[in-house]
Amino acid sequence: MKNSSSLTSRLCASALKRTPFRRELLQVFDNAKAPLSAAQIYQLLRGNKKLKAMRFDRATLFRNLKTLVSKNILNTTEFGTGAAFYCLNSDHHHHHHVFCIRCETTKPLDLCAVGPMISQANQLGFKVLKHRLELLGLCPTCQ
Repeated sequence: MKNSSSLTSRLCASALKRTPFRRELLQVFDNAKAPLSAAQIYQLLRGNKKLKAMRFDRATLFRNLKTLVSKNILNTTEFGTGAAFYCLNSDHHHHHHVFCIRCETTKPLDLCAVGPMISQANQLGFKVLKHRLELLGLCPTCQ
C-alpha cells in the first residue's frame, strides 16, 4: 500500500488541490482490493468518520472521479456492465482483472499477455499508448 503523502503528492503533481475530500477519496482506493463502482465508493465515503462533518453529494463524488481520471490518477473500466469501476492508476504495477458477471466479484490478474499484440500493432505502424484487457465470467461461487 502507498502512504497518504505519496497519494497526495500525486494530486500536487497533477496541479490539483489537496482537499480533505480528495485525500479521503484516494485513501479509499489505496485500501481497495479491487476496482470500485461509484455506488461502492459513495457508501465507503459516507461511512468515513473523517468526512462525517463534511457535506458532499454524489455530484461532488462524480466530479472528483472525472477529474482524477482526466489527470491519469485513476483508471476506469466497465466490465461490460454499463457502470464504471475505478481503481488507482499504477505506473509500477500493471495488471488486468477477471470479473464475475453475476456477483460482480473482481480479482486482479498479474500476468499481462498482450505483448505480441502490441508488437503486431507496432509493425502495422501504430504507436500503442495504452491497452485494456478484461476477462468476464463466473466466479467459483456463481458457477
